Amino acid sequence: MLGRTRSRPAPPRLLLGLSLAVGLFSSPAAAQQPDPSDRTVELAPTPHRVASLGLSIRPPLGARVQAQQLGQAEASLVVFAPDGSWRLLIREARTSDAALTPLKAAQELLKQLQAARAVRDARTNQIRGSSVQTLAEPQAMELAGLPAARFYAAVPKLNEAPVVSGYTLVQSAPGRFIVAELDCLLADYDRVRPVYEQVLDTLVVDDPAEAEAARAAVVLAGEQLLASLDQEALKALLPKAPLWWRHYVPAAGDAPERERGYQRIEVRIGQRGELDPRRPKARWSVEDREYGFLASAIGRFLDGERIVDSQSLFFLSFDRSREAWVVRMTVRQGDRRANWTETGVREGDDIKVTADQPGSTPLLKHWKKPPQAYLSQVEVYLLPRILASKGVEASFGFYRYVSALNDIALRRDTLTRLTDDAEAHWLLETRTSEDAGLTRMTLREDGSPLRRVLPDGSVMEPITLEALKALWRRKGLPLS
Repeated sequence: MLGRTRSRPAPPRLLLGLSLAVGLFSSPAAAQQPDPSDRTVELAPTPHRVASLGLSIRPPLGARVQAQQLGQAEASLVVFAPDGSWRLLIREARTSDAALTPLKAAQELLKQLQAARAVRDARTNQIRGSSVQTLAEPQAMELAGLPAARFYAAVPKLNEAPVVSGYTLVQSAPGRFIVAELDCLLADYDRVRPVYEQVLDTLVVDDPAEAEAARAAVVLAGEQLLASLDQEALKALLPKAPLWWRHYVPAAGDAPERERGYQRIEVRIGQRGELDPRRPKARWSVEDREYGFLASAIGRFLDGERIVDSQSLFFLSFDRSREAWVVRMTVRQGDRRANWTETGVREGDDIKVTADQPGSTPLLKHWKKPPQAYLSQVEVYLLPRILASKGVEASFGFYRYVSALNDIALRRDTLTRLTDDAEAHWLLETRTSEDAGLTRMTLREDGSPLRRVLPDGSVMEPITLEALKALWRRKGLPLS
């Protein structure tokens, strides 16, 4: 059996853990087979790559593509049709059965799909069939030069039109499969099937051994970098003063510059009790009085009519064996207000994070610290200075907790020396997770920042508090 790969509820024992449509479907008729030669959809000229899945595809031109990284293990790529008539979900599934072939896996998946929608005799309660209509039986094939199998089935939904689920399973290694699931209405099947197959014909899959070797190399570089640091080295890299960032969208055509937000970053020596500014120092515990490294990130972000205020505070013990953090975010829109809080604690190798979101029960998650290249929350803010201080042009990999993912993910940083800029000495290129867009930051020789270009094209630049206030007041924007 392959491992669970979908988070939404699924029928019991479902192979690959893929959820299936439910309901009743009567008198299935043979579906017309689409013409494989009808492949006229224009595809995007540039492949869309998902590093965490080790693959790339060319989606239809105009399709909406979402890559999601769910921590170290789970990732997915979702492609939505330009007209919204179908969805393609691609993710990886694993099994302990190294002998399982794509065809056998597809056959078992279809059987379980049929069993989940079994039709029973009203008098005897015996199973007499299934409400699932098989449109194309599982067939072995080759895709991206790898063993694969594919089938299509119409799954009934109560009081709704039947939905077609198409499954393509590609074996990337023994016990490892890339699963590409198509969802569309039965009425659109003849038109959509050739598009689905056309897109999957562009699939390129990395060699898992080569990808793992490349990942291991950057993680080793990250581990060696962190191992070369001690308490005194980190103290020497602390900035002399807080840094204010201006965040804006550059002018383009007739559109002027547009402010997105601002942020204040500070890294200094501090005490753990400072994580809760509301608690008087007289009420601090012995634990609260511990000294270590303290990082703070306080900012405001404008999102249309919404104003998002955030305060993030991070503590790291001098010996780097303990850390704690609190992230608070408030979203305001008119008279409405919503608060979100995250608290994290690491004691040695044990990491616990609690996320408290509006309208939901607080979620507590546990992890073991990755054995190599673990980057604390405080060290994230010192990393440009750390890399510049070593002066090594190379790629580094680090595992760190990412609030946006509520999980631990691998980030990659590449440092390159610049020779054609009078002020900038370094270019630091970062992916905060394997599927995140590329962030480019130029640095002075000591690692202090000059400019940061985010994946969406927006820009962050250092600014004085006085200049920031004057800018926002001139534009009539709400200062906190």
